[in-house]
Amino acid sequence: MVPMGVRELVASSVGAVRGTVARIDSAADPDSGAIHTYVSIDPAERVFGPLPPGALVVREIGGRVGDREQWIFGSPEYRVGESVLVFLSRAPDGTLHTTGLSLGKFSVEDHAGVTTAVRRFGAHVAILDPQTGALRQNAPDEALVLADLLASVRSEAATGAATAPGDIVGRPPELERVVLETRPAFTLLSPFSRWFEPDSGTPVEYIVDTTGDATLGPTVSRNAVDAGMAAWSAVPDSPLELQDSGDASPEPFAGCPDQNRVVFNDPFGELDNPTSCRGVLGIGGFCNSGDTRTVGDTVYKRIITGKVTFNDGWGDCPIWTACNLAEIATHELGHSVGLGHSQVASATMAAMAHFDGRCAGLDPDDVAAIQSVYPLPPTATATPTVTPSPPPTATVTRTGTVTRTPTRTTTPTRTFTPTRTQTGTRTSAPTRTPTASPTSSPSMTGTASATPPATRSPTASSTPSPSSTPTVTPTASPSLTPTLTPVPRPGEWLTLLIQALRHLLALLAARFAPA
Repeated sequence: MVPMGVRELVASSVGAVRGTVARIDSAADPDSGAIHTYVSIDPAERVFGPLPPGALVVREIGGRVGDREQWIFGSPEYRVGESVLVFLSRAPDGTLHTTGLSLGKFSVEDHAGVTTAVRRFGAHVAILDPQTGALRQNAPDEALVLADLLASVRSEAATGAATAPGDIVGRPPELERVVLETRPAFTLLSPFSRWFEPDSGTPVEYIVDTTGDATLGPTVSRNAVDAGMAAWSAVPDSPLELQDSGDASPEPFAGCPDQNRVVFNDPFGELDNPTSCRGVLGIGGFCNSGDTRTVGDTVYKRIITGKVTFNDGWGDCPIWTACNLAEIATHELGHSVGLGHSQVASATMAAMAHFDGRCAGLDPDDVAAIQSVYPLPPTATATPTVTPSPPPTATVTRTGTVTRTPTRTTTPTRTFTPTRTQTGTRTSAPTRTPTASPTSSPSMTGTASATPPATRSPTASSTPSPSSTPTVTPTASPSLTPTLTPVPRPGEWLTLLIQALRHLLALLAARFAPA
């Protein structure tokens, strides 16, 4: 922050009030999802300005609702029961907020019997003197005698330098429709936060306001933001990757939308314009959820939205250049991924803007910070998996024929097998074809026969071998007709032959006998 004195505070405010914090509530807008904290102040004195009568409710960006939280570094911190002196600015809708974040809020305390106004800038805030360039990192508290401060405020207000009030709303109208969660304080209580997406190789994507900075133009502004994203994405040994994923229209900083965004010119008046080149340059932050993950020895909450908004009104200041805008963008993007301020003065994440020509460059301390918060995931060691071969599967194909092959095989010798055919006349006709591996699908016709295939033609032996069992590959058909094959005993051969000759002679005699 560039500090604001009494003159700048009065010029930037519609009024100031001294009183007691009576109540603190947080709520999420049901339409936009914006998280706000509402600080109710019971006035003891209206120091200057046409403030409405009765209690005043100051609306601040951020707070905690359920397991979601939003916080802007440099926000004013309030506690129930605290005595305060607050400079108030008017938002476009007429509601009130603290001027210049923590620059406009003083705690009224008793120090050694002296009523003192103490200004605390909050954690991770640095104050830059624009005249000397001196920086006070983690700026110490400022304590002023309350009576002297009030006298200076009234004197400045009497000159007519105060902001034109317009319509001032003492109580935000949305309080009638939001669900309030009462808080004892509005302070930074969140643990460390980070994105979980880089752990699985998913980039963090931002949409960028196409309007661009009103002074530098959209092209220069977009290039400055993209350079900041590229700087963080190029950190070695880290999976973090930031991407410009497309164009966006101006949106409020408040809320936790589905898309991360970068917005220029504070289009919704959420920040107070600088006065005499003093005030807030821009804000960067995030929303987190109740999900946690341990990295190293640190427990982190999950970031669900990252946001950056640049203030307007700096265009005429000598510090507002393309290179310096890139440095500011890189710094604020660092906040949006969970980095706080570095204690190393040369770091881009130090609580100061260097404006030394580094533009979007990073310091070794910035690199180390990203590698610590976003380390490469451990490499998994592959364990070979042995997949057993499946046991053989018997496949049965039904085609009407089942083939069986016996394991015992007896090889026959040459066999003379006669065929007996009964046709009403007793006939025995021997067949000289031996049986090899017959495949028979006979049908029953009243004739019993054996018809082996003529695949072998051995010379018939007059003495058949008693070992007459052939190798058989039977085929059983659904219409199987059994075959009767009579096999004569060795002693019957001669009788059969004599009978056949006699029958033949009888036929010849009948054929050639005289009529």
